[in-house]
Amino acid sequence: MGLTLMPKIKSQETLVRERKRWAALAILVAAIVGSYLWWKQGTLRYEEWSPNQQYVVRNYKTFEFIPRFTMPGDGGHYSGYMRVYDKNGKQLYEEFRPARLCRRPLLGKRRRLLDG
Repeated sequence: MGLTLMPKIKSQETLVRERKRWAALAILVAAIVGSYLWWKQGTLRYEEWSPNQQYVVRNYKTFEFIPRFTMPGDGGHYSGYMRVYDKNGKQLYEEFRPARLCRRPLLGKRRRLLDG
């Protein structure tokens, strides 16, 4: 003659509180994802075409949460993305570049991409 325990029934207030928590969490996650997508898109700084006009390298500046202060003449130190596209607009390569690497000209393997 074992006792069968009934599950504890939650009150209406507890259910409403839990729904509000889940809704707040969903809104927070949506805000974080939206902010990241906005940040990653960046603004186009410049583009460089290959000699045979088959490929283009586009450099995008991303929003800086901590502003960088430079001396006059230091110029455009910014973080961003370097993206390589073919002439049809298909993205072939993407790389995040910290502020110290976002400078012209492209060297090494990236330069070979431009040469076609």
